[in-house]
Formats: sequence, C-alpha cells, structure tokens
Amino acid sequence: MIKIKGLLISFLIGYLLFYGLDRYWDNWLTKQNSQKQIWIMNKENKHYNVAFLGSSRVFTSIDADIVEKKMRAKIINLGCDGASLMENYIVFSQFLKHGNKIDKLYLQLDNTALSDMNVVLTYPFHDYLFFNK
Repeated sequence: MIKIKGLLISFLIGYLLFYGLDRYWDNWLTKQNSQKQIWIMNKENKHYNVAFLGSSRVFTSIDADIVEKKMRAKIINLGCDGASLMENYIVFSQFLKHGNKIDKLYLQLDNTALSDMNVVLTYPFHDYLFFNK
C-alpha cells in the first residue's frame, strides 16, 4: 500500500512538473518575436491583398513596404530564413487559422524548395518553433 501511495505521489509530481514546463514553454514561444515564424503565427484577424510565402529568398528579396506603395495594396511577406516547403505550410496554415485573410498568394518554388531538405539544408526544419502547435 505504501509503495502504491509513493508511486501515485511521484506520478502526480512528475505530471505537475511536465505540465508546468509545457505551459511555460508555450507562453514563452508565443511571446517571441525574434523568429519570423512566431511573428507570423501571432498575427490575428488581419486582411492582406497579397502575401508572399517562401524561404529566405522571399524573406530577404521582397520589401513589403515598397511593394505596398507601388501596388497600393496591403502586403505581407511570409518568407522565413531556411524554411522548407513543409515549414511554410505549417506557418501559413497557422496564419490562416488565426482569422487572417489574403486575396492573392505568391508561393516561391525552386529546386531547393522541392529537394530533400535533409540534403539541402544543415538544419532542415525548425521544429523547436512548433512545439506548442
């Protein structure tokens, strides 16, 4: 009986510890804006006429402010450094899940985006950014 009671107490302490760490990590990740993926996934209930989605080529090559002025439209750049096609999919689906709307999407596809990311990139997927998803 004592062993079962000790086992239950240990289980409860472990559960509370892991639950607390999970809540802490989720809260910390949600507040991070140093990573573009988190910044995108924290956007809520916005409407954009045009969105650009892709890897660092989109992230560094498309200046949303300049395009916005030239096109006279609301623009967002959803490109992320080192993002694979699957990572773009996750970021974009979370972006839409938060009530954001877009009229047109321009998706950057090239040989790199369609290649095996384990070969092309040294760190093919930023999994640590999606632990709370």
